[in-house]
Amino acid sequence: MPLARYLRVSENQLAKIMQKKPGDRVAARDIIASKPEFFGALQRVYRAPGNGRIAALNGSWLSFELFEKPFKLQALYRGT
Repeated sequence: MPLARYLRVSENQLAKIMQKKPGDRVAARDIIASKPEFFGALQRVYRAPGNGRIAALNGSWLSFELFEKPFKLQALYRGT
């Protein structure tokens, strides 16, 4: 996830607005980063997509290790 692009900040500013750090456990919908907008009246936030852990923050890219169980998706057609 290109977090800096989503929040519209540079990589240098990203470290200042992060509320969670790599290695932290997060619950679904926890706020990971927030940035004030429109003279502080609004907040642009990024929330955790599910229960898990923040695996890494490389530059502006954020990666997760989600703890949810994988599921089997049935295809409509058989094939290779």
